[in-house]
Amino acid sequence: MSSAMSSSEPPRDQTQDEDYTLEDEYSALFDLSPQRFPWHEPVPQRVRQQRDIYDGTLFLDTMLEAAQVENARALYPPWDPESFGDLYNAVRKAKWDRMRKDCIVYYLLKWWEDGREVKFRRQRSIPPQFSTLADAYYFFDMGEATKAANLVIDARIPPNHSSKILRILSNSQDGGPTILRYVRSAHPVLTEQSSLDIYALALAESSLQDAWLFQRTFPQETPSRKQLIEKIVLSCLARTSDSYSTTFL
Repeated sequence: MSSAMSSSEPPRDQTQDEDYTLEDEYSALFDLSPQRFPWHEPVPQRVRQQRDIYDGTLFLDTMLEAAQVENARALYPPWDPESFGDLYNAVRKAKWDRMRKDCIVYYLLKWWEDGREVKFRRQRSIPPQFSTLADAYYFFDMGEATKAANLVIDARIPPNHSSKILRILSNSQDGGPTILRYVRSAHPVLTEQSSLDIYALALAESSLQDAWLFQRTFPQETPSRKQLIEKIVLSCLARTSDSYSTTFL
């Protein structure tokens, strides 16, 4: 699809027009003029760097792969209007249902930063819990972890990718309080030891008593409980040492 197919007009509903084609939808949704195309360099390089920070997988990568989009990581980020057209074509022809594919398109529309994704969401009747989750994935992929976390904390949002979210939050500013709000509101199932460790450390930062009660919910002599105790104690000792050093100086 070429860059000539660009417009800021809201999309029509193809279910109401049998002659409405994929190309028509593409033309209506995206402004691919040189001034408005959002993936000029160095943006693609920054996207790839963020992918590396996330151990090689953006949240959008996960969505594209779940939709069985072939060569997803080669298609995103695009580098010119033609490569973006290839990405869009691959999404629309993927095996996912229409609503889930609309969520990917909604995510991509956010790159224009002019509210066109809101019109698309309303026109397509995307349920709010899905559009909010797409918003969160977008902000995570943009490196705005706190803004993203405030969205996934919403109890209506399914706690998908909780282990990855916890790892990201643990490395973000004010991560501890955000982790506690996320776990207490979204109720993700914490199964990986790394997730348990992150949550326990966030608890210890807030309340040593709460952290100690948490480790006691695990059977005695289990590896998980032993590791949690070690993490909590070391965290407490580290804070005590820091406090002593500050007082001494």
